[in-house]
Amino acid sequence: MEMIYTSKFLKQLNKIRNKRSKEDTDDILNKIQSASNFVDLHNVLDIKKYQIDGTYRIRYSNNPEYRIRFDLVDRKDKGHAIELLLVMSREDYGLWDTRAIKESINESQTPKLRVIVTESQFSRLFLK
Repeated sequence: MEMIYTSKFLKQLNKIRNKRSKEDTDDILNKIQSASNFVDLHNVLDIKKYQIDGTYRIRYSNNPEYRIRFDLVDRKDKGHAIELLLVMSREDYGLWDTRAIKESINESQTPKLRVIVTESQFSRLFLK
């Protein structure tokens, strides 16, 4: 899939100093780029969708845990592309995410993640 890098994503990518996290991030970016479509990508990576703003999240690495946030963009004659929005450690992401949610919704509501493809949808896709 084609990738679009936002300036914020590139800035945060350059801030990653932990060698293992940097290697894991590069591995995830390679997997995104080598996927032919979103379904293939979802089969390889654990992707969740935020119901609040419709963006997606990939969680990876263990110590520290990192998250990439992205959106799907329709490129007129080229199909879908992935717009990479953020890459942060879990601690930084939690601070950023909480602030963004408080600005966008009522504080009494809690954000929910949902699975993009259920087992029944998955079996319908591949057992034809």
